[in-house]
Amino acid sequence: KQFFTENAIDWGFAEALADSDVDPRTTREFASRILANTDRMQRLVDDLLDLARIESGAWRPELEEVRVRPLVEDAWVSLQPAAESRGVDLEIDLPDKLAVVADRDALFQIISNLLDNAVRYAPDTTSIRLSVDPDDDGFRFEVADQGPGIPSAHLERVFERFYRVDAARSREAGGTGLGLSIVKHLVAAHGGDVGIDSALGEGTRAWFTLPRSDPDL
Repeated sequence: KQFFTENAIDWGFAEALADSDVDPRTTREFASRILANTDRMQRLVDDLLDLARIESGAWRPELEEVRVRPLVEDAWVSLQPAAESRGVDLEIDLPDKLAVVADRDALFQIISNLLDNAVRYAPDTTSIRLSVDPDDDGFRFEVADQGPGIPSAHLERVFERFYRVDAARSREAGGTGLGLSIVKHLVAAHGGDVGIDSALGEGTRAWFTLPRSDPDL
């Protein structure tokens, strides 16, 4: 439904732009909206392709030793402009030399998606905190924000594809509704668990675990 609705909107904007009587300011506004919707549709297609590959078994994690802090910092780069425009910053709480055994690209996508969600819902001038707690069994990653929180009735469904707690806000922020579903499948492929702890007015803590393993296995 979202795909057809947004394409119908783009069609309307394109028809208006074809009218030679449209003033330059309106032309720029309509062109900007078409570009934004096109970018959103591209992200949706990319996410659908990623999810299809993972669910079909066509993708398997290629394990290697991955330094966590540089990867987190790289994931933050693309999110930083939007975050800084609202005074949102990132606190990284993990040992500088911490390394895990994982698929580097998959771990990057997991962390990017969780940070992206946190940025969307974090109030202005607040911090997002990413922490990693190692233990004998593995590693627990957590991304915590100070946002509005999620009602308990929604917590069991947030990892379903296209499920949105706040559909209007998610679309406005450019979300595809597939990010958390991709996270769940990527974590499961590593043998880990994933979950969200949240309550209204208390922020959200999205977490996942990775087992300790040998990169040669």
